[in-house]
Amino acid sequence: EAFVAVRDHKTGKWEKFLLFRAAEGIYSMLQISENEFWLGSQSNGLFKWNRKTNALEQHYLHDPKNPNSLPGNDIRKIVPDTGGNLWIATHDGGLCKFNPKTNRYIRFTTASVNGRPSLPNNTIRCMVADGRYLWIATENGGLSRMDVATEELTNFLYDKSNPNSIINNSIWSVHKDRQGRIWVGSFAKGVCVLDVLEDKLAIYDPSLESDLVNVIFMDSKNRLWIGTEDGLVLKDNWGSHRFRF
Repeated sequence: EAFVAVRDHKTGKWEKFLLFRAAEGIYSMLQISENEFWLGSQSNGLFKWNRKTNALEQHYLHDPKNPNSLPGNDIRKIVPDTGGNLWIATHDGGLCKFNPKTNRYIRFTTASVNGRPSLPNNTIRCMVADGRYLWIATENGGLSRMDVATEELTNFLYDKSNPNSIINNSIWSVHKDRQGRIWVGSFAKGVCVLDVLEDKLAIYDPSLESDLVNVIFMDSKNRLWIGTEDGLVLKDNWGSHRFRF
C-alpha cells in the first residue's frame, strides 16, 4: 500500500492516509503549504497530494518518448529552490529541475544535452540541500555537488593517491549536520566527512606533556590555565609553568 503518515504539530497526533494500492510506497515528501504536498514514489513517479481532501491532484510519470518528462519513476528526494522549482533526484534516471507552473523539466544525466553538465551515474541514492548547493550521492559515481543558481556540477571521486578524497564511489547516504558538516556514507567502506570549518580554525599546540585536556581558563591577566590529566599548566608571556598536586 502507498500511504503517508502526517503528524499534526498542534495536537501531536499522527494521521495515516491511504493513497492507492501498490507494491511499493512513498519514498520522499515535500510540504509546500498547510495541506499541499509533493510525494515521490518508489515506482509510480511524482504526485501532488492534498491532505484536506486526500486527493491526488496531479500525477507525473516518466515517458521514454518525451524528453520533457520526469526522468525516472523511482524518486528518492525532492528539494525546492528559491525560484519555485523542484529538484528531483531519481534512482533510475538521474536528476531534474522541474517547474510546476510550466510543467518543464531540465534533465541532468550521464548523457546531458544542450551543454548541460553530466552526472557520473544516473542512480541517485540520496540527496541533501546545503544552501545554494545540492549534494548528490550516486551509485559507483561518487559524490556530486550541484549549484542550483548556476547549474554548475562538480563531481568528487575516490582517488587512492589522495587521502583527502571521498572514501568510496558507491555512496548510499549523505547528511548535513547542524554545524554545516557533510557526512557521506558509502557501501561497505565506512563514512567520511566534509568539514567546512576544518581549514578555518587555527591549531594551537602548547607542547603539553599530556594531550588529554579537560578544561581551559583565561584569567583577568590574559594568562591561560590548562587542566590536563597530568596536572595543571599555566601559559603566560614568560613560558609554561607546571603544577602537580
